[in-house]
Amino acid sequence: SSNGRLFYILNEGPVCTIDERLPDRYSVVARDAFNGLELWKRPMKDWFSSRIIWGHIPMHAQRRLVAGSHRVYVTLGLQEPVVALDATTGNVVKTYDGTDGTFLGPFVAPGSGGLDGARGLEFGPDNNLYVVSAITDSVLKYDGSTGDFLGEFISAGSGGLVGASGLNFGPDDGLLYVTSYGGNHVIRYNATTGVFVDVFATEGNPSGPQNIEFGPDGDLYLSSRGDHRVLRYDGTTGEYIDDFVPSGSGGLIKPWGLAFDSNEVLFVASGGTTQVLRYFTNPHAAFTVILSNPSGVPVSVDYTTTNGTSAAGSDYEAVSGTLTFAPGET
Repeated sequence: SSNGRLFYILNEGPVCTIDERLPDRYSVVARDAFNGLELWKRPMKDWFSSRIIWGHIPMHAQRRLVAGSHRVYVTLGLQEPVVALDATTGNVVKTYDGTDGTFLGPFVAPGSGGLDGARGLEFGPDNNLYVVSAITDSVLKYDGSTGDFLGEFISAGSGGLVGASGLNFGPDDGLLYVTSYGGNHVIRYNATTGVFVDVFATEGNPSGPQNIEFGPDGDLYLSSRGDHRVLRYDGTTGEYIDDFVPSGSGGLIKPWGLAFDSNEVLFVASGGTTQVLRYFTNPHAAFTVILSNPSGVPVSVDYTTTNGTSAAGSDYEAVSGTLTFAPGET
Protein backbone atom coordinates (compact mmCIF):
# COMPACT_ATOMS: atom_id res chain seq x y z
CA SER A 1 0.00 0.00 0.00
CA SER A 2 1.10 3.56 -0.58
CA ASN A 3 -0.34 7.07 -0.73
CA GLY A 4 -3.80 6.00 0.35
CA ARG A 5 -4.02 3.15 -2.15
CA LEU A 6 -4.07 -0.61 -1.54
CA PHE A 7 -2.68 -2.93 -4.23
CA TYR A 8 -3.13 -6.69 -4.41
CA ILE A 9 -3.33 -9.67 -6.77
CA LEU A 10 -6.85 -11.08 -7.15
CA ASN A 11 -8.11 -14.36 -8.59
CA GLU A 12 -11.69 -14.12 -9.91
CA GLY A 13 -11.72 -17.67 -11.25
CA PRO A 14 -13.98 -20.38 -9.82
CA VAL A 15 -13.26 -21.65 -6.33
CA CYS A 16 -13.66 -25.06 -4.71
CA THR A 17 -12.91 -26.96 -7.90
CA ILE A 18 -9.98 -28.88 -9.35
CA ASP A 19 -11.36 -28.88 -12.90
CA GLU A 20 -8.61 -27.48 -15.12
CA ARG A 21 -11.23 -26.54 -17.73
CA LEU A 22 -12.29 -23.72 -15.41
CA PRO A 23 -9.22 -21.47 -15.50
CA ASP A 24 -8.06 -18.97 -12.94
CA ARG A 25 -8.45 -15.26 -13.77
CA TYR A 26 -5.82 -13.10 -12.07
CA SER A 27 -5.52 -9.32 -12.01
CA VAL A 28 -3.59 -6.61 -10.22
CA VAL A 29 -6.14 -4.42 -8.44
CA ALA A 30 -5.88 -0.96 -6.89
CA ARG A 31 -8.39 0.26 -4.33
CA ASP A 32 -8.84 3.38 -2.26
CA ALA A 33 -7.36 2.39 1.12
CA PHE A 34 -9.93 4.45 2.99
CA ASN A 35 -13.25 3.47 1.41
CA GLY A 36 -12.35 0.33 -0.57
CA LEU A 37 -13.48 1.67 -3.95
CA GLU A 38 -11.81 0.02 -6.93
CA LEU A 39 -9.54 2.48 -8.75
CA TRP A 40 -8.27 0.23 -11.56
CA LYS A 41 -7.71 -3.41 -12.49
CA ARG A 42 -5.08 -4.83 -14.83
CA PRO A 43 -5.29 -8.47 -16.03
CA MET A 44 -2.32 -10.78 -15.53
CA LYS A 45 -1.17 -13.33 -18.10
CA ASP A 46 -0.87 -16.22 -15.67
CA TRP A 47 -0.09 -16.99 -12.04
CA PHE A 48 0.00 -19.91 -9.66
CA SER A 49 -3.14 -22.02 -9.73
CA SER A 50 -5.50 -21.66 -6.78
CA ARG A 51 -5.41 -25.46 -6.61
CA ILE A 52 -1.88 -25.34 -5.24
CA ILE A 53 -1.56 -25.19 -1.47
CA TRP A 54 -0.34 -21.68 -0.64
CA GLY A 55 2.49 -22.89 1.53
CA HIS A 56 3.88 -24.91 -1.39
CA ILE A 57 4.30 -21.88 -3.66
CA PRO A 58 7.96 -20.78 -3.77
CA MET A 59 8.68 -17.68 -1.72
CA HIS A 60 10.06 -15.82 -4.73
CA ALA A 61 6.62 -16.08 -6.37
CA GLN A 62 4.80 -14.72 -3.32
CA ARG A 63 6.75 -11.45 -3.25
CA ARG A 64 6.24 -9.84 -6.60
CA LEU A 65 4.26 -6.71 -5.78
CA VAL A 66 5.88 -3.53 -4.44
CA ALA A 67 4.18 -0.16 -4.07
CA GLY A 68 6.09 3.12 -4.19
CA SER A 69 4.89 6.70 -3.96
CA HIS A 70 3.78 6.93 -7.61
CA ARG A 71 4.65 3.54 -9.08
CA VAL A 72 3.66 -0.08 -8.57
CA TYR A 73 6.27 -2.71 -9.46
CA VAL A 74 4.96 -6.15 -10.38
CA THR A 75 5.38 -9.06 -12.79
CA LEU A 76 2.21 -9.46 -14.88
CA GLY A 77 2.75 -13.22 -15.11
CA LEU A 78 4.97 -15.96 -13.74
CA GLN A 79 7.57 -15.62 -16.48
CA GLU A 80 6.96 -11.96 -17.31
CA PRO A 81 9.44 -9.12 -16.65
CA VAL A 82 9.06 -6.58 -13.89
CA VAL A 83 7.03 -3.55 -14.97
CA ALA A 84 6.43 -0.20 -13.37
CA LEU A 85 2.75 0.75 -13.38
CA ASP A 86 1.39 4.23 -12.82
CA ALA A 87 -0.15 3.97 -9.35
CA THR A 88 -3.00 6.26 -10.39
CA THR A 89 -4.04 4.66 -13.69
CA GLY A 90 -2.43 1.20 -13.79
CA ASN A 91 -0.79 1.95 -17.14
CA VAL A 92 2.66 0.48 -17.84
CA VAL A 93 5.30 3.19 -17.47
CA LYS A 94 8.42 1.08 -17.91
CA THR A 95 9.42 -2.54 -18.53
CA TYR A 96 12.65 -3.81 -16.98
CA ASP A 97 14.52 -6.16 -19.28
CA GLY A 98 16.17 -9.21 -17.79
CA THR A 99 13.60 -9.49 -15.00
CA ASP A 100 11.34 -12.15 -16.45
CA GLY A 101 11.00 -14.15 -13.26
CA THR A 102 13.63 -16.71 -14.12
CA PHE A 103 14.27 -18.80 -11.02
CA LEU A 104 17.74 -17.96 -9.70
CA GLY A 105 18.07 -21.04 -7.55
CA PRO A 106 18.03 -21.47 -3.77
CA PHE A 107 19.81 -18.69 -1.91
CA VAL A 108 20.28 -20.83 1.18
CA ALA A 109 20.71 -24.49 0.30
CA PRO A 110 18.24 -26.95 1.85
CA GLY A 111 19.39 -27.91 5.33
CA SER A 112 22.38 -25.55 5.19
CA GLY A 113 23.83 -25.16 8.66
CA GLY A 114 21.10 -27.44 10.03
CA LEU A 115 18.23 -25.25 8.83
CA ASP A 116 15.00 -27.09 9.57
CA GLY A 117 11.59 -25.45 9.41
CA ALA A 118 12.56 -21.97 8.16
CA ARG A 119 10.31 -19.28 9.63
CA GLY A 120 11.06 -15.60 10.19
CA LEU A 121 13.98 -13.97 8.44
CA GLU A 122 15.55 -10.52 8.43
CA PHE A 123 18.62 -8.84 7.01
CA GLY A 124 20.69 -7.47 9.86
CA PRO A 125 22.57 -4.19 10.16
CA ASP A 126 25.65 -6.08 8.87
CA ASN A 127 23.71 -6.93 5.65
CA ASN A 128 23.77 -10.65 6.47
CA LEU A 129 20.64 -12.81 6.53
CA TYR A 130 19.27 -14.18 9.81
CA VAL A 131 16.79 -17.05 9.64
CA VAL A 132 14.75 -18.77 12.35
CA SER A 133 15.15 -22.56 12.26
CA ALA A 134 11.95 -23.50 14.06
CA ILE A 135 12.51 -27.23 14.46
CA THR A 136 15.95 -26.72 16.01
CA ASP A 137 14.87 -23.65 18.00
CA SER A 138 17.77 -21.57 16.77
CA VAL A 139 18.64 -18.55 14.65
CA LEU A 140 21.14 -19.15 11.86
CA LYS A 141 23.30 -16.60 10.07
CA TYR A 142 24.03 -16.57 6.33
CA ASP A 143 26.15 -14.37 4.10
CA GLY A 144 23.84 -11.72 2.67
CA SER A 145 25.48 -11.86 -0.75
CA THR A 146 26.19 -15.56 -1.27
CA GLY A 147 23.85 -17.38 1.14
CA ASP A 148 26.79 -19.28 2.62
CA PHE A 149 26.30 -20.50 6.18
CA LEU A 150 28.23 -18.32 8.62
CA GLY A 151 27.25 -20.02 11.85
CA GLU A 152 24.62 -20.53 14.50
CA PHE A 153 23.86 -17.07 15.81
CA ILE A 154 21.46 -18.03 18.62
CA SER A 155 21.58 -21.60 19.89
CA ALA A 156 18.64 -23.72 21.00
CA GLY A 157 17.37 -22.81 24.44
CA SER A 158 19.49 -19.65 24.76
CA GLY A 159 17.76 -17.38 27.26
CA GLY A 160 14.90 -19.87 27.48
CA LEU A 161 14.06 -19.78 23.78
CA VAL A 162 11.33 -22.34 23.04
CA GLY A 163 9.49 -22.40 19.74
CA ALA A 164 11.36 -19.64 17.90
CA SER A 165 9.17 -18.04 15.25
CA GLY A 166 9.55 -14.36 14.33
CA LEU A 167 12.46 -11.97 14.63
CA ASN A 168 13.16 -8.29 14.18
CA PHE A 169 16.13 -6.01 14.69
CA GLY A 170 15.41 -3.14 17.04
CA PRO A 171 15.55 0.44 15.78
CA ASP A 172 18.97 1.79 16.75
CA ASP A 173 19.34 -0.21 19.98
CA GLY A 174 21.76 -2.90 18.79
CA LEU A 175 19.38 -5.72 19.75
CA LEU A 176 17.70 -8.63 18.01
CA TYR A 177 14.16 -9.49 19.15
CA VAL A 178 12.92 -13.09 18.79
CA THR A 179 9.47 -14.45 19.64
CA SER A 180 9.38 -17.55 21.83
CA TYR A 181 6.18 -19.34 20.86
CA GLY A 182 6.48 -21.89 23.66
CA GLY A 183 7.63 -19.38 26.27
CA ASN A 184 4.91 -16.83 25.42
CA HIS A 185 7.27 -13.88 25.40
CA VAL A 186 9.89 -12.02 23.38
CA ILE A 187 13.59 -12.48 24.04
CA ARG A 188 16.32 -9.95 23.25
CA TYR A 189 19.86 -10.74 22.12
CA ASN A 190 22.90 -8.68 21.28
CA ALA A 191 22.58 -8.02 17.54
CA THR A 192 26.35 -8.34 17.04
CA THR A 193 27.25 -11.34 19.17
CA GLY A 194 23.94 -13.18 19.67
CA VAL A 195 24.48 -13.19 23.43
CA PHE A 196 21.27 -13.33 25.51
CA VAL A 197 20.33 -9.94 26.99
CA ASP A 198 16.93 -10.32 28.66
CA VAL A 199 13.35 -11.48 28.40
CA PHE A 200 11.23 -8.71 26.93
CA ALA A 201 7.47 -8.20 26.61
CA THR A 202 6.20 -10.74 29.13
CA GLU A 203 3.07 -8.95 30.35
CA GLY A 204 -0.34 -9.01 28.75
CA ASN A 205 -0.43 -12.83 28.70
CA PRO A 206 0.50 -13.41 25.03
CA SER A 207 -0.51 -16.85 23.78
CA GLY A 208 1.70 -18.36 21.11
CA PRO A 209 3.41 -15.19 19.86
CA GLN A 210 4.25 -15.45 16.17
CA ASN A 211 5.63 -12.24 14.74
CA ILE A 212 6.71 -8.82 15.91
CA GLU A 213 7.00 -5.44 14.24
CA PHE A 214 8.07 -2.03 15.45
CA GLY A 215 5.46 0.58 14.67
CA PRO A 216 5.93 4.16 13.49
CA ASP A 217 5.39 5.20 17.13
CA GLY A 218 8.40 3.14 18.22
CA ASP A 219 6.24 0.64 20.10
CA LEU A 220 6.51 -3.12 19.59
CA TYR A 221 3.48 -4.95 18.15
CA LEU A 222 3.13 -8.70 18.67
CA SER A 223 0.72 -11.16 17.04
CA SER A 224 -0.68 -13.49 19.68
CA ARG A 225 -1.86 -16.46 17.62
CA GLY A 226 -3.41 -18.52 20.41
CA ASP A 227 -5.99 -15.95 21.46
CA HIS A 228 -6.41 -13.92 18.25
CA ARG A 229 -4.95 -10.62 19.49
CA VAL A 230 -2.29 -8.08 18.60
CA LEU A 231 -0.56 -6.75 21.70
CA ARG A 232 1.35 -3.48 22.00
CA TYR A 233 4.42 -2.91 24.18
CA ASP A 234 6.61 0.05 24.92
CA GLY A 235 9.45 -0.35 22.45
CA THR A 236 12.05 0.73 25.00
CA THR A 237 10.93 -0.80 28.30
CA GLY A 238 8.79 -3.74 27.15
CA GLU A 239 5.94 -2.56 29.36
CA TYR A 240 2.55 -3.83 28.21
CA ILE A 241 0.44 -0.95 26.87
CA ASP A 242 -2.77 -2.55 25.63
CA ASP A 243 -4.45 -5.07 23.39
CA PHE A 244 -4.07 -2.94 20.29
CA VAL A 245 -6.32 -5.37 18.41
CA PRO A 246 -8.68 -7.06 20.89
CA SER A 247 -9.39 -10.76 20.51
CA GLY A 248 -11.29 -11.43 17.28
CA SER A 249 -11.65 -7.76 16.34
CA GLY A 250 -12.71 -7.48 12.71
CA GLY A 251 -12.87 -11.28 12.48
CA LEU A 252 -9.18 -11.78 13.33
CA ILE A 253 -8.30 -15.46 13.84
CA LYS A 254 -4.76 -16.76 14.34
CA PRO A 255 -2.80 -13.62 13.47
CA TRP A 256 0.60 -14.09 11.82
CA GLY A 257 2.44 -11.42 9.84
CA LEU A 258 2.35 -7.72 10.71
CA ALA A 259 3.20 -4.70 8.53
CA PHE A 260 2.71 -0.94 8.65
CA ASP A 261 2.13 1.19 5.56
CA SER A 262 3.19 4.78 4.96
CA ASN A 263 -0.10 6.01 6.46
CA GLU A 264 0.68 4.22 9.74
CA VAL A 265 -2.08 1.67 9.19
CA LEU A 266 -1.39 -1.79 10.64
CA PHE A 267 -2.00 -4.74 8.32
CA VAL A 268 -2.43 -8.16 9.97
CA ALA A 269 -2.44 -11.55 8.25
CA SER A 270 -5.42 -13.46 9.66
CA GLY A 271 -4.31 -17.08 9.20
CA GLY A 272 -7.60 -18.57 10.34
CA THR A 273 -9.66 -16.65 7.78
CA THR A 274 -7.08 -16.32 4.97
CA GLN A 275 -7.50 -12.55 4.99
CA VAL A 276 -5.39 -9.47 5.53
CA LEU A 277 -7.08 -7.07 7.95
CA ARG A 278 -6.14 -3.46 8.66
CA TYR A 279 -6.36 -1.30 11.76
CA PHE A 280 -5.76 2.40 12.34
CA THR A 281 -2.93 3.20 14.74
CA ASN A 282 -4.45 6.62 15.48
CA PRO A 283 -8.19 6.14 16.01
CA HIS A 284 -8.90 9.81 16.80
CA ALA A 285 -9.80 12.42 14.19
CA ALA A 286 -9.42 16.11 15.02
CA PHE A 287 -11.50 18.84 13.37
CA THR A 288 -10.93 22.58 13.72
CA VAL A 289 -14.01 24.79 13.64
CA ILE A 290 -13.60 28.52 13.02
CA LEU A 291 -15.81 31.51 12.34
CA SER A 292 -15.11 33.35 9.11
CA ASN A 293 -15.62 36.67 10.93
CA PRO A 294 -15.79 37.66 14.61
CA SER A 295 -19.22 38.37 16.11
CA GLY A 296 -20.27 40.82 18.77
CA VAL A 297 -22.58 38.25 20.34
CA PRO A 298 -22.13 34.57 21.29
CA VAL A 299 -22.48 32.15 18.35
CA SER A 300 -23.51 28.53 18.90
CA VAL A 301 -23.19 25.65 16.41
CA ASP A 302 -24.69 22.17 16.82
CA TYR A 303 -22.71 19.19 15.50
CA THR A 304 -23.29 15.47 15.10
CA THR A 305 -21.70 12.51 13.31
CA THR A 306 -23.54 10.67 10.53
CA ASN A 307 -22.82 7.46 8.68
CA GLY A 308 -21.20 7.56 5.26
CA THR A 309 -18.73 4.87 4.26
CA SER A 310 -18.34 4.04 7.99
CA ALA A 311 -20.99 2.91 10.45
CA ALA A 312 -21.42 4.13 14.03
CA GLY A 313 -20.83 1.43 16.63
CA SER A 314 -18.57 -0.72 14.47
CA ASP A 315 -16.28 1.80 12.75
CA TYR A 316 -16.52 4.84 15.01
CA GLU A 317 -18.16 6.18 18.16
CA ALA A 318 -21.08 8.50 17.49
CA VAL A 319 -20.83 11.94 19.11
CA SER A 320 -22.87 15.14 19.11
CA GLY A 321 -22.89 18.43 20.95
CA THR A 322 -22.79 22.20 20.73
CA LEU A 323 -19.85 24.57 20.18
CA THR A 324 -20.14 28.15 21.45
CA PHE A 325 -17.91 31.02 20.36
CA ALA A 326 -17.62 33.94 22.77
CA PRO A 327 -18.01 37.48 21.39
CA GLY A 328 -14.96 38.33 19.30
CA GLU A 329 -13.72 34.71 19.23
CA THR A 330 -13.09 33.03 15.91
